Amino acid sequence: MISNVSHIVGGCKRVKRKLRKERRSRYVYIPRKNDSAVEKHIRAIFETVGIKVKTIRSITNGQVNLVYIINDKFVLRIPKKGKKPDYHREAKIHQMLSFLPIPTIIKVDTTKRLVPFPYMIETLISGELWLESPKLEKDTRLYYESGKLLRKLHQQKFKYVTDFNLKPKKSWTTLFNKMLKEEQKKLPKNLQANARLKENEDASGRVFCLDDFNEGNIMIKGSKITGIIDLEQLRITPIDFCLVTIQDRMFEFSLPLKAHMFKHQTLIREFLRGYGKQPRIDLALLKKYLYYHYVFMFNRMKDKVIYYEKIKLLMGL
Repeated sequence: MISNVSHIVGGCKRVKRKLRKERRSRYVYIPRKNDSAVEKHIRAIFETVGIKVKTIRSITNGQVNLVYIINDKFVLRIPKKGKKPDYHREAKIHQMLSFLPIPTIIKVDTTKRLVPFPYMIETLISGELWLESPKLEKDTRLYYESGKLLRKLHQQKFKYVTDFNLKPKKSWTTLFNKMLKEEQKKLPKNLQANARLKENEDASGRVFCLDDFNEGNIMIKGSKITGIIDLEQLRITPIDFCLVTIQDRMFEFSLPLKAHMFKHQTLIREFLRGYGKQPRIDLALLKKYLYYHYVFMFNRMKDKVIYYEKIKLLMGL
């Protein structure tokens, strides 16, 4: 949420704001050009569920899917070229997290019999995207409510975790070090650092973690949260890892790290008040998790300057 990134969707560009002070639209409606064939496919898709297509709008949304808003009621997701989202897994995640305000999955079809691509249809969450609302970084009630929502997710027991293939087969230490190694392969040598976890270094409990839980994936109406979108990044991680990732995206850890200071003090206080728990993360562990998070973002941003500077500063602490 704090770097400048561009993605191409149907020939149109989305620019994510470079800094929080420079607010630019992240999810915008884009003109559709020369896609009569796509429109034909869309109409055929919705005929199978008994819905007559009246309006079609394309929006920029994420790195994996092309997204269409149908009749201002439904969302159609189609993979971008070269991407292979697991829609069946995502549908299972929606089923498992039905206790949260999330879209309802209407249909998943990966057979490519009706149309030459897989697709998923879901309901459209009402409201506006929090990231684009004037209430961003102003309405403390929303941060309180988002903290409550995350706590609700973290309190969910792993009742169906085996059925959904989410339970890790290896220890967290092994998984984290493997993830770190894969990300570091893409880094310049001057950004390499030893951030490997030691066995049992993180003793915090395990929770369901939505890596993309932030204002860019939460819908609101006034001071109320109406729903969460983009659930494909759900996984099981330690509480500390999950909170470091989410808190940095929403509030930004201040560097150098001094008593876990944030740039947005009032907002983080309300978020944690809603969450109902004040995390106490060991400083050495915090550095390792932040390093991984910054490296992960650096490898995916087109404008890498901000995360380059964050990594270098963190390495010097």
